[in-house]
Amino acid sequence: MNLTAKYNRLRRSYGQRGVAAVELALVFPILLILLLGGMDMTRYLLYQQKVDRITFSIADMVAQSASVTKVQLNDIVLAAGQIMQPFTFGNNGVVIVSSIYKDPNQAYPTIRWQYVGGGGLARS
Repeated sequence: MNLTAKYNRLRRSYGQRGVAAVELALVFPILLILLLGGMDMTRYLLYQQKVDRITFSIADMVAQSASVTKVQLNDIVLAAGQIMQPFTFGNNGVVIVSSIYKDPNQAYPTIRWQYVGGGGLARS
């Protein structure tokens, strides 16, 4: 094989590798965004499922009782922190339980009582 043929084959080989490197450089940011976005979306869905589970569990525990004391509500808030595991409930985790009643003679429902417990988040 003569030197010109070897040079041409080597030049085509490097040219193909260069095209692949440029394609990878163009596609890599998109693939990275998709990967990180997928991980973030999975984490968001897990958080959402945990919050839904807490909401359902607290509503179920309160609705099963004929009357609820403040001590029981404090225990329910502690249970919410346990349900949230392995994620932290933290200082911003607040549970609000409301008792709403609609009198047939009134147009709008009224809040009978409301309990706020959990973290140290400022609330009104």
